[in-house]
Amino acid sequence: MVQNPLSPFARRRQGVACRLLTLIVLFSSAVTFVSTGLQLYLDYRHETRTVVSRLTEIENGYVDSLAGSLWNLDVGQLRLQLEGILRLPDMQSLEVRETAAEGAKPLVVSVGSSRARGVIVREVPLTRTESGQTRAIGVLRAEATLEGIYRRLGNTAIVLLLTQGVKTFLVSLFILYIVHRLITRHLFEIADFVDEYDLRAPSPPLRLNRRRPKIDDELDHVVGAFNNMSTGLKRAYEDLREAKDELERDIRVRLDYEQQLLRLAQYDSLTGLPNRLLLHERLSQTIAATTGDRRQAALLCIDLDRFKDINDTLGHAAGDRLLKLTTERLSGCVRETDTLARMGGDEFIVVLPAVEEDDGAQRIAGRIVEAFAQPFLINGQEHFVTASIGITLYPRDGKDSETLLRNADVAMYKAKEQGGNGYRFFTREIDQQMQARLAVEARLRGAVERNEFVLHYQPIVDLPTGRIGRVEALIRWRQPDGALATPDDFVPIAEETGLITGIGNWVIETACAQMREHLLGDTPLARVAVNVSPRQLQVPGFAGFVEQALRRNDLPARCLELEITESVLLDDTAEITANLDRLCALGVRLSIDDFGTGYSSLAYLQRYPFDILKIDRTFVASSHNDNSVRLIETLIAMAHGLGMEVIAEGVETEAQYALLRERDCDHAQGYFFSRPIALDEVSALLRSEMPLA
Repeated sequence: MVQNPLSPFARRRQGVACRLLTLIVLFSSAVTFVSTGLQLYLDYRHETRTVVSRLTEIENGYVDSLAGSLWNLDVGQLRLQLEGILRLPDMQSLEVRETAAEGAKPLVVSVGSSRARGVIVREVPLTRTESGQTRAIGVLRAEATLEGIYRRLGNTAIVLLLTQGVKTFLVSLFILYIVHRLITRHLFEIADFVDEYDLRAPSPPLRLNRRRPKIDDELDHVVGAFNNMSTGLKRAYEDLREAKDELERDIRVRLDYEQQLLRLAQYDSLTGLPNRLLLHERLSQTIAATTGDRRQAALLCIDLDRFKDINDTLGHAAGDRLLKLTTERLSGCVRETDTLARMGGDEFIVVLPAVEEDDGAQRIAGRIVEAFAQPFLINGQEHFVTASIGITLYPRDGKDSETLLRNADVAMYKAKEQGGNGYRFFTREIDQQMQARLAVEARLRGAVERNEFVLHYQPIVDLPTGRIGRVEALIRWRQPDGALATPDDFVPIAEETGLITGIGNWVIETACAQMREHLLGDTPLARVAVNVSPRQLQVPGFAGFVEQALRRNDLPARCLELEITESVLLDDTAEITANLDRLCALGVRLSIDDFGTGYSSLAYLQRYPFDILKIDRTFVASSHNDNSVRLIETLIAMAHGLGMEVIAEGVETEAQYALLRERDCDHAQGYFFSRPIALDEVSALLRSEMPLA
């Protein structure tokens, strides 16, 4: 509602009626002046014609008598006659002048006073007729003044102007009253209604305070149009209000959605911790705040040990539960000013602003290690999970977020390599080792395609006869300088990166091909043994690949032996079980490698179809110890009791060989018999048919 700042008097003074009255007065005044001027002009014309007519009457009526008096030189009579004429209206002066002979003084009789302006002058000759001749005897000069005319015209003008002014004033007042009564008061009423009109409040329709005319006039049309407009405006306002409410709801929903998106973009949905994106922002802020400060900032990279085992064994729900419990424990170890974030998977990051040298970060890391010493209760069971922690410091180890994150990750992997359940500070030596590891990883990619791998074979001796009964294929990696790298130099890296799957498949394919081409021809050899990575067994189609490799190389399945490490038994997954069962069905021999060094249960020997048990080299190396001897005897007896063959690894002395032979061990391998040798050397050794023991 808009308030009118003008008072009612000011509104009327500046209103239409006032302006209309002004125009009427101006127009009436103009008409009055024009009509009065015209009337005065006509009256002036009439008055002047009257004066002229009077002069004509004087000429016609008095000239003869005046001529007679002049002829008789009757001055008294002339004066009386002239004074009589002077009493006529508007006559100013009269003069009779005798026409005298040349040199004679004329007779002059005059009455009245002559004027220089404002007069009408008529000179009439006076004549005398005698004997039929007319002669001029003098001149009558008559002056008629216009003052009377001017005075009468002035009075007339005053009367006309006064009467016209009074009439105009009265008419204007009447018109003003009529306009106010019929128009302006209703316009003010409409204006007041509009001033107080509010779309947000209910209001009655506009009605004028007057007697309704029989026929609608302009005001009725205005009122009707306004009421129609008001109805439309209220309807539009309601629609607009509903649209506004709906828009506000949509905006609230959108804002909530944006907040959710922002939270999803910046926070981990499982743990509620800041994610990688928000971590980078917090880390950048910490770096900016620490720059120029004498104190340091620390970055801790935390990775759970054996998380994959729990996730794969107990399921993803248990893994998620472990991550939530881990979040709770980590939150209890850090300060309120610290940032705890989840990078993904089982990796967490802690940003520690304002730490004093290494001690502050070391205390937090030690607190975390202690917290993980307590078991986690998952699905009603206690599980022990440790953490590997990498620590890097700003600005000592790096000046930007990416460098610090990489350094902390490198230090964490170093802690994990050392057995986990601890922490390591980043050092330049660790960085150099990691750079070397990355270089190895980079060269490993494509090494199969570049034919950089070769197979060496270590003979496995049949202890009762001392002859070679089978061989174990061992991979070597040819380096740029021609040297051969052993599996210990690159297989762990291949395992971590997943490259072991392709490399292991190449070993199986190559071993099958070489076994068929070189070893089954003219040399007596039962089979070739190939080490299999746990990652290969987790591939659903691994058994099918082995079957295709045997078929492509036309090699009987009994000639292939796959050595599986004891740690595979802990990954009791459906894929591993299915692959082992199918391999057994194909006729491929399965051996369990490094038995006794892990945490496997003896029940696994019954669950899986193993044919061969390999005694780890550590037991053979300590065979001078009575306990080790009894353990070897137990393993041999247990394997034979389960119908399994026994192979002892790492035989390096004759005493070890004699011990194993006396305990009825079936086969043995080691440097005592032969180190791993090239394929042609194996073929030559087999063709010589010489016993190795």
